Amino acid sequence: MKKKISYYESKRDIRNEIAVLEMENVKADPHFHRCIEMLFIKDGEAEICAGTLKRTFRQGEIAFIGLYVV
Repeated sequence: MKKKISYYESKRDIRNEIAVLEMENVKADPHFHRCIEMLFIKDGEAEICAGTLKRTFRQGEIAFIGLYVV
């Protein structure tokens, strides 16, 4: 299996504002931000891998991912 290289997702950090996005069936490549990322699971479930964490979050749960954590 080829190892993926992480990248700085700067497009979300350019503006000094909170971005609210609603997405379905997203598979994100490893990335990091210079701000905290908050993920709210509206429906269903999502497997989230961040730092040493790998966990399935379910409907109604919130995941907080720290600054510069891949």
